[in-house]
Amino acid sequence: MSAGYYLLTLIVHDQTDSLERHARDYRAHVARNRLPDIPFHMRELLHGHGDYEGLDQKTRKKLLVHFNIFMQKAPIRYRTFAYSPYDTIEIVRNIVSVCTRGGGAGMQAGEAWTA
Repeated sequence: MSAGYYLLTLIVHDQTDSLERHARDYRAHVARNRLPDIPFHMRELLHGHGDYEGLDQKTRKKLLVHFNIFMQKAPIRYRTFAYSPYDTIEIVRNIVSVCTRGGGAGMQAGEAWTA
């Protein structure tokens, strides 16, 4: 890692609220726009590597937009933490905090929560 930091994103989903409809809508949008249905990997998407190799920037941008819409509508919550390589104890504290506080219960779909 050139920046010297790690990013960790925790995604929380209430299992009683199905993601199936949201995933189906995402795939329909992708198909309607004649885009490939590729598993989402941010780094590869941005740089055109892996499954995204050979796709032009315009196509990759469309995939990113459709995935962003999915993330905003899906009944999930997320939190991204940034750490230096020496923050192991802080990483564990943040994970425990998220898991013991109900993972952002009561938040809107796609909303990021703060500590």
